[in-house]
Amino acid sequence: MSTTARQDAGKNQHMDCEISILCREALAGAKCANFHSSILGTNIFTPKESVATEVIEAETFAIKDMYKKLRGELSKVPWRRMICNNQGSPKWTFIMYLVILRRLYTKDRLDKWEIHNDSICSLCKAELETHQHLFFACNMANVIWQRLLHWLSINRCSAGWNEELEWTTLHANRKTIQDEVYRMTLAVAVYYIWQERNYRIFQQRERTIEEITKQIIQEIH
Repeated sequence: MSTTARQDAGKNQHMDCEISILCREALAGAKCANFHSSILGTNIFTPKESVATEVIEAETFAIKDMYKKLRGELSKVPWRRMICNNQGSPKWTFIMYLVILRRLYTKDRLDKWEIHNDSICSLCKAELETHQHLFFACNMANVIWQRLLHWLSINRCSAGWNEELEWTTLHANRKTIQDEVYRMTLAVAVYYIWQERNYRIFQQRERTIEEITKQIIQEIH
């Protein structure tokens, strides 16, 4: 081994040692932080004492093990592949993630906050705007999604978001090319429908069903 290689190896070992010491000190400080928290009545986010003790007393230390201990056991959500294994643009998957969590600022949510506005869907102008309605029970959104399903050679009727989410988690949850394209198509469709809704509200712009469908297909290609 050359002198430079030995020096680099020594630096890496020294850095790993420093990181290990810092992490151990941070976990050891959890007991002190919990003590002050109980006295002062403040809420300090600290690791559980049992977790800190277990990591400190281990024969070997690894940041990965510490992270897993602090995180705890978490169950996997059935729709994880729709987000984590989606080959689409990050902005598409982010909007779809918000839809899954029901966190978009749809008009029904604004009504609950007593932000008084027109509660009717801006696309079909017929029903209350909700996540369930907008994706894809709305007449306009439904036509767009049906055309995309036909383009994917999928023959089935679409309903609202709850039904679409259930179908996707059951039938498009694999790592095949067909399922990956389907998940990507769903994400971009959700994004463009939400974008069209915002265009109509904030910019008074309207696109036709044909224009939106064409743009979505071009994005996927």
